[in-house]
Amino acid sequence: MTSRTLEDIKDEQRKQKGTFYYPALAVPLDREKQYVCPQGQLEASRNFIMNCESILLLGFSGLDRDVLHLLGAAEKVLRVRVVDRDRASAMEVWRRLAGSFPTLSKPEIYPKGFSDFVSSGEAEKFLGLTA
Repeated sequence: MTSRTLEDIKDEQRKQKGTFYYPALAVPLDREKQYVCPQGQLEASRNFIMNCESILLLGFSGLDRDVLHLLGAAEKVLRVRVVDRDRASAMEVWRRLAGSFPTLSKPEIYPKGFSDFVSSGEAEKFLGLTA
């Protein structure tokens, strides 16, 4: 039996009975948190984030220090949008992010959840797909 990587599996092989399957994220809970991915992916993430101008956070609590540290590598970030279920939750995440993005003064939040963010057209606006 040979081991297969994600690259070996085509999208049509990952669809079964109308459901699209994707890799699960493993979170080690028995020790200090660390990323569970190849080092090359982590480096690619850092390099990408360093040049990001806009960051969209969906369902992120702002409590994970490793992720905050990674986001802190963004050198060119101009805007950060937090999408959460309500205004209080979104503002709490924004307060936690303030240390990672000290140059941002105005919180950009969407307090109606992800589904509404997409169906309202706000996602397309954020991505620059519409005016």
